[in-house]
Amino acid sequence: MKKSLGFGKSATSSSKAVALAIGLAALTLLLIPYIYLYENVIFMEKTPSRRSRPRTRHHNVKKISLVFVTASSANHMLALLLDNLPSIEKWVLNTTTPTFLPTLEGESALTKADLSIRVIHYNLDPVEKRALKKNQANIQKLRNKFPYVELREFDYAAYPSYFNIEIARGEYAFKPVIVEQVAKELQNMDTNNSTFGTTPNKGYGLYAQSYLYWLDAGVKIEDGGSPFQQDFRIAKKQGIYTPSSPGPLKRWTVQGTADYLRLDHEIYVSPETRICSANMILLDLKNQTIYDSVIKPWMTCARVKACIAPKGEKKI
Repeated sequence: MKKSLGFGKSATSSSKAVALAIGLAALTLLLIPYIYLYENVIFMEKTPSRRSRPRTRHHNVKKISLVFVTASSANHMLALLLDNLPSIEKWVLNTTTPTFLPTLEGESALTKADLSIRVIHYNLDPVEKRALKKNQANIQKLRNKFPYVELREFDYAAYPSYFNIEIARGEYAFKPVIVEQVAKELQNMDTNNSTFGTTPNKGYGLYAQSYLYWLDAGVKIEDGGSPFQQDFRIAKKQGIYTPSSPGPLKRWTVQGTADYLRLDHEIYVSPETRICSANMILLDLKNQTIYDSVIKPWMTCARVKACIAPKGEKKI
């Protein structure tokens, strides 16, 4: 594989060691066919289809939607409060000139007024523990210190029992379903303008550009300059940015997920096939191919234990 979805110095860092479940590797396995498509110079934006991006834009709308999404249970609340959310405030919410974001052809330089920024947090505490005083106090701290954060409760009742965060870390299955849920929700905001529909586009929809950036609760933005800019440049060009982790894919996974997703065996065992870290995932939501070929299948995989956590997998 000639290039990874993330290269160079990352603008983000994790406060925990790189330790991946097979469930996170599923993202890599789904990305591989897309990477080869990209490296064969098949660019979606040049294809005359419903996915193409028009060069006109509706007036009186913000140019860019940027939504940060994270999730945590009580044991990661401290990292969320001390690292994750303060870094978003420092490098994104408090910036007056968002130079980290790309501008489209023919557009002027961006200002803070051009942005619609949201931050969404999912509470992963088991339902029966959400009423505990300690957990309630944590949520209240979050509300008081970061009142702009949209607080959501993860709906465990909608998913299989292995999603329970207190058993094998929920197989990390919560992440794909949250990412897909929010991505779909944000895409639907553009429905009235047919940005993702089958009828001819009349413009960009609500926004000229739309991004979703998943950050694990233990991840913070360390540099809002050129490394952060690179994240967005890669996402704009490829549809997705997620940095690679050390070592080949096979080192961190068992073959069950690869078999379930029908990944070519030679690609799976190749030392050149890298694994995505998946603790940070930046998506260009105007790129429907990424949603159809990566995000939705990743969510589907999470709902099947034989895919997200096949026999032989283990957490490290």
